[in-house]
Amino acid sequence: MSRDHTVIIALRENTKIRPADLDFIIENGQNYRGVSLPAGVRRWPMGDCVLGAQDFEDRGLGRFTSGYVLRSGTRRPIPHSWASRDGTYALDPTLADAVEHAYWGLAGKHHDRLNTIAAHTFRGTTSAGIPVDLARGGFKIPGLQPFRFRL
Repeated sequence: MSRDHTVIIALRENTKIRPADLDFIIENGQNYRGVSLPAGVRRWPMGDCVLGAQDFEDRGLGRFTSGYVLRSGTRRPIPHSWASRDGTYALDPTLADAVEHAYWGLAGKHHDRLNTIAAHTFRGTTSAGIPVDLARGGFKIPGLQPFRFRL
């Protein structure tokens, strides 16, 4: 059940997410499993998940997906982007140990809404997670912007 997913529980218990925003994420998202990158595919630098996921889509490695990742051993999920070929597996452009983490994602069309939710949810907090505000320009997906808040 989606309300029992590790990422959803962590969002509810360890962030300031609004109930309506959590409901949106649950209703429009799904579980993903992290997988290793295929041979010959280079990893992107930390903080460039949006650019990396976009690049993976451009290269036919999967569709751009946004959501949250809960890194192994942490309690706070962080906004993140990856590519998925089949809507099941997360091809993570920045995390080398993707198989160890929990992912909850929504189709790329929800990226702007997730950006807004993240700005409200993580305002005034700090995290040792990925510096998601470091994603740089050059976006090819119409209207796609990096996550804009600072952790």
